[in-house]
Amino acid sequence: MPTPQQKKALLEFQELKSEDALLPTGKHKVGYEWKIESAQFQKAFGKKIKDVSGKGNGKFLRLDNLDGEEVAVLDIDFEIADKMDDDEMKMDIKVAGKQTIFRSLKTGYDVKGTGDVKMTAKGKGEIEGTKVELDFSANIHDDETSKVKTAP
Repeated sequence: MPTPQQKKALLEFQELKSEDALLPTGKHKVGYEWKIESAQFQKAFGKKIKDVSGKGNGKFLRLDNLDGEEVAVLDIDFEIADKMDDDEMKMDIKVAGKQTIFRSLKTGYDVKGTGDVKMTAKGKGEIEGTKVELDFSANIHDDETSKVKTAP
């Protein structure tokens, strides 16, 4: 039987490459478009987020070469609403935006990404004995790069 700490760790466990849930499986031609449903967002964000509702669209824009590596360039736009409910806070969260990712055809990992997201969160809770209320709004621009190294 898991301890309370182990149960919390299992709840917060996030699979490596959980964003794969938002992408189609199989091989597709440039121009391919797909829909993203609430269940896919739930899988991507993990068990700690409750009651995810949302929708999104994806499009395979092109093949490109980035630092000598062949990549698929994909656009994803989305709108989601969810609830986070843990021991300290209960929050309603809304996120909408667009992300462009550059996924290595060799490794299957994202090597570059850029996006713009609007996020709002409202909630109440108690942290270390202090009651708190949160009303948060942000416009977030994200640029990221990754290098995947394989073991010899």
